[in-house]
Amino acid sequence: MRSIVILIISVSLILILSPTALAIGSVKSIEVHSEVHPPKLFPGDTADCKLILYNPNWDSIKVSYVSFDAPSGISVKMPIIFEIGWIPGNSTYELPFTVKAVKPGTYTLKCKVNVENITITNLVKIKVEERY
Repeated sequence: MRSIVILIISVSLILILSPTALAIGSVKSIEVHSEVHPPKLFPGDTADCKLILYNPNWDSIKVSYVSFDAPSGISVKMPIIFEIGWIPGNSTYELPFTVKAVKPGTYTLKCKVNVENITITNLVKIKVEERY
């Protein structure tokens, strides 16, 4: 009986102190930022945008897809991009995309980034002014 208790304690300590066990239990994520140039648009204008994905982890992380959900006042040239691939640890990946202004208003573009079965949503404000 005493040997079983010692075995259980030994295995528990090995699992707790093992780097593999720590890596399995840790949650990986990325930081998502965006840029829009120019910041204000008129109907018919196009903005050059970037979705900036930063991996603060030591290990590489896989980005499965990026999708854009645009309201009716704006449109995105590439609404879904599959298999972005691996972003190395402590590295940045920039994904360019284009937004076209359709009608005046302030819009929120939803950028969804799927990282290892977790979806991160980044909200991008797009301002379209009326021409006078």
